[in-house]
Amino acid sequence: MFGDNLKKVRKEKGLSQEALAEKINVVRQTISKWEKGLSIPDGDMLIKLSQVLEVPVETLLGSKVPLENTNAVNQAIQFQIINSLLENSQREGAKMSGIMIFGAFISLIGAFFSVALMTLASRPARHSP
Repeated sequence: MFGDNLKKVRKEKGLSQEALAEKINVVRQTISKWEKGLSIPDGDMLIKLSQVLEVPVETLLGSKVPLENTNAVNQAIQFQIINSLLENSQREGAKMSGIMIFGAFISLIGAFFSVALMTLASRPARHSP
């Protein structure tokens, strides 16, 4: 979710991964990892991304929860909300990874049994005396 949103907004702004990375002082690979869902930025970096891309944090997170920028208490609450949303996003990504791994495992088992059955079927029948 976050990775897709980041990629979409970055492209809408006409920025390459390299250009965005330079603006927020990270390497291009960091942007790539975020967009692929391999990692997520911390709260401070998320706010920096929001400022550089000129979009609300909730747009990047795909959240319908409005975040406000007023005082220190509200900012602390915002960080709690951001962390919760990031955790949820990460859990969703982990679920998808688990589903993909499980699917690959099932495919491998199916392939193993297919090969085993084909091997058995292609052997000439042995007759006992």
